[in-house]
Amino acid sequence: MPSPPFADENSLAAQPFFREIGYSSCWEDPVVLRQALAVRSGDCVLSIASGGCNVLSLLLDDPASILCVDLNPHQLTLLRLKIAAIRQLEYSELLELLGVRVSSRRIELLDTLFPELPLADREYWRARRRQIAQGLYRTGRTDRYLMAFGTLVRTLFGQSKVKQFFGFAELDAQIEFYRSHWDGWRWRKLFEVFFHRQIISRAKDPSHFRYVEFDRFGERIYARVERLFTTGLVRENYFLGLIMLGHYASETALPPYLLENNLPLVRARLDRLILRHASLSAVLEPVGPARFDAFNLSNLYDWLSDDARIASLRQASMAATPGARWCYWSTLEPRLAPVLEGVDLQPERSCELAYADRFPYAHFETGTFFAQ
Repeated sequence: MPSPPFADENSLAAQPFFREIGYSSCWEDPVVLRQALAVRSGDCVLSIASGGCNVLSLLLDDPASILCVDLNPHQLTLLRLKIAAIRQLEYSELLELLGVRVSSRRIELLDTLFPELPLADREYWRARRRQIAQGLYRTGRTDRYLMAFGTLVRTLFGQSKVKQFFGFAELDAQIEFYRSHWDGWRWRKLFEVFFHRQIISRAKDPSHFRYVEFDRFGERIYARVERLFTTGLVRENYFLGLIMLGHYASETALPPYLLENNLPLVRARLDRLILRHASLSAVLEPVGPARFDAFNLSNLYDWLSDDARIASLRQASMAATPGARWCYWSTLEPRLAPVLEGVDLQPERSCELAYADRFPYAHFETGTFFAQ
């Protein structure tokens, strides 16, 4: 396959994916993220904002600040709403607004937050009241696509069978049920069709997969999902619950920031979040004193050429304190971290954390930056 044209972050802003909320939730495992970054009290963190779940969860580790950067302004609009909701709403009301709990008053709850939001944000959410009425976690392009997969699963297998699958408390019983009553030609065919390159590219964005050099997406994703089904209880995996049930399986299986015991601490630290609409390269471009102790680069490098990815990691290393931790995910095509001066690769640790990830990403990379 010929090499695709060079792409940098600035060229992404015009792509369809960046014209709306791409992620209303983070689909990157916060447990893996927190282990990789090992944020310490007083650290300064730089993170892609994405759906906001992971930057909010990182507040639990007591950083001095988190610079939340996103090329997509709608992701920051979403994060500001989540911040206002955490600050202003009671716990039960927050769960209603997000969609965790059944509610007929989400629009009313939204309206109570408007005084805390910029005018442009108020106009944005007024135009999307119908989406809010269904739950905030359904507003993202990727989220709707993944939950459409769950709708098909429930149609093919039946609502009761899906609920039964999420009811097992013993892994051996869950695996036996999966092998006997689930895994088969219909299940495999669903992956082949729903995650066909043309369909997933249309649902997300064709540019997202321009550097993926194979076409059998469904086979790869099926294999990773099968591992998740046979190595951990699905009832404890909130990613799988949201996709396959259309809602979180329980209020004990939620992103860390949303757990009731954690919320007071998150609420008390909201002012440590700094939101900036910019590309990562624009944030890292000014050369000055090392200022970041941890970098969550999300799945940014899915979109970028190897040259742009290398340039980005070099920039990050120049803005890093000695020993700063970094990580990123790859959705389908493994994007191995290059050997660069000032970049310490940790392949064994990366593989260990990738295996523990509760969402079926293709690849995870983590390491440290050291003084050059």
